[in-house]
Amino acid sequence: MKGKGCTHCQKGGYRGRLGIFELMLMGSKIREMAFSGAPTQQIRRAAVAHGMTTLYSDGKPGVRKNVCHAIGKLDRPESLALLRQALSDSDTEVRKAAVSGIAAVSSGDRQRLLVAALADSDPAVLKAALQEVRSQNVGAAKDAAIRLARDTKSTDEVRSAAIASLPDVAGSDAIPVLAALLADSASHARKAAIEGLKEAGNRDQASAVLPLLSDGDAGVRGAAAEALGAFGDGSHAPRLVEALLAEKESSCVAADVDALIKLGYKDRSSFSPIVERLRGSES
Repeated sequence: MKGKGCTHCQKGGYRGRLGIFELMLMGSKIREMAFSGAPTQQIRRAAVAHGMTTLYSDGKPGVRKNVCHAIGKLDRPESLALLRQALSDSDTEVRKAAVSGIAAVSSGDRQRLLVAALADSDPAVLKAALQEVRSQNVGAAKDAAIRLARDTKSTDEVRSAAIASLPDVAGSDAIPVLAALLADSASHARKAAIEGLKEAGNRDQASAVLPLLSDGDAGVRGAAAEALGAFGDGSHAPRLVEALLAEKESSCVAADVDALIKLGYKDRSSFSPIVERLRGSES
């Protein structure tokens, strides 16, 4: 049975199908068994023991993953019961798809299930769940997001995603957490904390951001300059000029200048030394 085709499938008659595959790599063990005439099932068991993905095991997670996406798109109350089960699936991609499907459902315990996904042990699933609770402003995720933001054993991506979510899920409670993270030993955490304070528009923390203009990481220095420009406190302009004159990283120079312009800094003569230095490096 085959469809007659349409513009979406380029007249092929098929659309949305998923390919599943089985590949057996010919290692020394398998080669020896094949040449000695070992039974097919014995060779197959040996191949699986050495890591071969069977046709069944390759197709099964792919099918479950697509089912999760489809159930989410149906947007029915009963969809959540099925997606709740998928959050316990052994396959990471299926659990990620379950998070995406849950986020697409507009009724029921959607937010509670998204918070439950923040207890997953896989970084990819945690990152997906953090992105969803952030985009949907899930306040119930506050405690879990703060825990992950502080967890130095989490991956860089998970911590950064958790820190980025704090202004959206923790509200004013995010400010002291973000302020404390400005002193974190990890540069990605310091940078994410600066960006979080900038998003929260908390000008009271500008003085805490100022020292990071001299941070050892260029990304942190640039983020600090951008935040100070966004805070709009002109009293910090002299410190930005100092940072600008000492800066050697071009991206940070641009961030310092942009911040000064946003602050309405008028004394452009202070820029002369850095401009001359940059001209000299280009010649």
